[in-house]
Amino acid sequence: MALATLSGASFRLLLMSAVRRLAAHQEDLNFINIFPAPDGDTGDNLVATLRAACRAVEHSPATELGPLAQAAAEGAFSEARGNSGLILSQILRGFAEAFRGLPEAGVREVALAFQRASEAAYQAVARPVEGTMLTVIRECAARAEHLAREVTTLDEFFAGIAEAAYQTVARTPELLSPLKRAGVVDAGAQGLAYFLEGMWEAVTNRTLPTRQERYVLNPSTIPAMGSSPYDVEISLRTELDPSGLADILSGSGESLVVTSGLGVIKIHLHTDDPTRVLQLCLERGALVEAQVRDMREQRAELLRRHREEPLPLQRAKAIALEAKVPVIACASGEGFIALFRSLKATKVLDAMTVGPEDLETAIREVGSDQVILLPNLPACWSACEQVRSRSPTSIAIVPTRTQPQGVAALLAWQPDAGLEENLQRMSEAARAVRTGVIVKVTEGFKGIVEGEEAILASTLQEAIQGILPYLLEGGKEVLTLYPGSEVDTLVVEEIARELRNHLVGVAVEVIAGGQPDALLILSAE
Repeated sequence: MALATLSGASFRLLLMSAVRRLAAHQEDLNFINIFPAPDGDTGDNLVATLRAACRAVEHSPATELGPLAQAAAEGAFSEARGNSGLILSQILRGFAEAFRGLPEAGVREVALAFQRASEAAYQAVARPVEGTMLTVIRECAARAEHLAREVTTLDEFFAGIAEAAYQTVARTPELLSPLKRAGVVDAGAQGLAYFLEGMWEAVTNRTLPTRQERYVLNPSTIPAMGSSPYDVEISLRTELDPSGLADILSGSGESLVVTSGLGVIKIHLHTDDPTRVLQLCLERGALVEAQVRDMREQRAELLRRHREEPLPLQRAKAIALEAKVPVIACASGEGFIALFRSLKATKVLDAMTVGPEDLETAIREVGSDQVILLPNLPACWSACEQVRSRSPTSIAIVPTRTQPQGVAALLAWQPDAGLEENLQRMSEAARAVRTGVIVKVTEGFKGIVEGEEAILASTLQEAIQGILPYLLEGGKEVLTLYPGSEVDTLVVEEIARELRNHLVGVAVEVIAGGQPDALLILSAE
């Protein structure tokens, strides 16, 4: 039956679902966190703040909605971290104000809670900036007002709220130029969308699919730290109200958030002179707690993590570790090795040196009763066959004789599928690929398709044109060029541009292969 009212018990479930949703994307948010400073901690701050709210609710003896919402707001405020955490605590405060004295709430009361949440969030920020989580809560409040007149169940209501949140998140790069330059959305806005989607998931009582991030930050676009490199968080007991203290501190830094509750005022800002900020606060009250972080160090750590292990590779590793049937692939060339890793292969072995012992070691390290092997090169077939014949592990070999076949097979692999299903899917995908190779010979450039010589040409471009009819026969739709280590990728890119102009209905891609034994590998599928 569709849920029409929000009770205390269901509010508990909403919060727990929201924190699970946020935590699932915690590192995603850290990796795209560049505004208001590139310090890479928004995911950590939001999750820590919301977990504090959940703990407060779990420890509360109350059963009705109003007192539980108040407990959540106070728990979040007491342990709020960072700019985003303080704003989230104020959103929960707005909910608590709207639910005060209510044993439960219907759609209209929940819509009012979003209005109060938006007002509280904006009130806490000295200079509100659009394109952040503030914009998301304001747009959701506006949608809530319409939904209150149009729907009667909380499922419909939160579905509309989640839709409004994600639509707003998608617009954040248009509102904040640093995000647009970096090619990402605002991390706080995205985190708030996850929070609201987690609530919707609890209302529907079904698991929603985990979203795959479309936004991956290029390290070269991470902005430099501005003129206020210190992150300052202060808790103060004072007779001043938040607005008065905000006026005093407004000239001392940026990203100023001032909130109050539980007898203290919490302050967050970025500054170039934390000593001066502390002095101003001490002159006006009693210090409860203070923390200062140098965001230049946080930015350096964010850069290091991006360069050493980009987010797509981290996510691929996590998926591979959870897979029912992990994949071990052989590969040749730095580009192909990186590609197989990014496509979620649990282990990628260098085909130039791999032997049966290397494969057996990799299988033991994977620690699974069932494993799929991708030979990808003729030289690796013997080692794969030997290991399968003598291993107690159930091993399946997908018949990939070229690296492009291995790529297609991995794209078809499903981490939650069993051995037989994956073997069938991956084998079918591999069979659909035709592979061509161009090598340098004394007479010029030799083109080979599916192991058989097709053409001998005087230039690389002529060799490519000569093997295309063999590769594309049968209505192939995607042509991929993999430059090797001995060819200039820019030359191949220029050839690809010309091919795009002449090949109708065929998508042409260039992916660095780095293979040492062929100038160029081509695949069609």
